[in-house]
Amino acid sequence: MSEAAVVPVRRGRREDEPQVLALADQLAAFPVPAWRTAREIQRADDAVIGEAVRGDAPGTVAFVAEGTHGLDGAVCLTTKLDYFSREPVAHIEVLAVDPGARGRGVARALIRAAEEWALAQGSRRISLNVWLQNERARGLYEHLGYRPETMHYLKELQAPGPARSVP
Repeated sequence: MSEAAVVPVRRGRREDEPQVLALADQLAAFPVPAWRTAREIQRADDAVIGEAVRGDAPGTVAFVAEGTHGLDGAVCLTTKLDYFSREPVAHIEVLAVDPGARGRGVARALIRAAEEWALAQGSRRISLNVWLQNERARGLYEHLGYRPETMHYLKELQAPGPARSVP
């Protein structure tokens, strides 16, 4: 039996939004960098999820994996322009799987749906971002053939204090 038959995946709908938001609550359950907060990550994810599930923006979509008692997972995508080629690239913004559904192929089925959608939209590539500290997610993505391409660096800046005279 194929994995797609084991894990039913369909396009997300408006009425899925509360369940997808609930799934995403656990996305910051790893040691977040000191300059970020779990709430900050959640607010950003919530905005992307809303747009994708409701279909508010062109080039945005959500897919959900249906379980016996609700949704087992969701993936939300947007379309961006590749920085180098300027070609459209599908971008996985959010991938969330219910902790009780992990290890059953849910993430794999959702990523497969995302990749199929990307190809249908004319994208030759698909990208995603993952926190350096999120080793579990990085392992999954690498297992599915994703490879790191760039590293994003960030520095917190401090506003200069009052000017001081040098003696």
